[in-house]
Amino acid sequence: MQVRPTWQAGVQHRVRRQTEQQGFTLHVQARHGCTSAAGPTHHPRSRHSTEYLPGDVARRLYATRGAGESEQKRTLAGALQEHYFKDHGHRAAGLTTELTGIARADIEPR
Repeated sequence: MQVRPTWQAGVQHRVRRQTEQQGFTLHVQARHGCTSAAGPTHHPRSRHSTEYLPGDVARRLYATRGAGESEQKRTLAGALQEHYFKDHGHRAAGLTTELTGIARADIEPR
């Protein structure tokens, strides 16, 4: 049956375009480790984070699709660092974060 493969590709293209334009909401349960001017956290803690991420993050994630899971994790960690922890540059200027031990990650298109 030829309809299903064509239909599925169209849906995927539409979702990708929408996500790249409007952004998405990331729900993630993972261990977050931070390093600041005071030093690193020696015991990263597990936390659930829900954060809206803009379309440029979606574009970077789609670009890393063939590069492997570790590159996608780095992209998500950088986006969470900037948008969640640093609040778009309004706080924690010297903070760096690491995202490890991902138990769950869900991406919800807007």
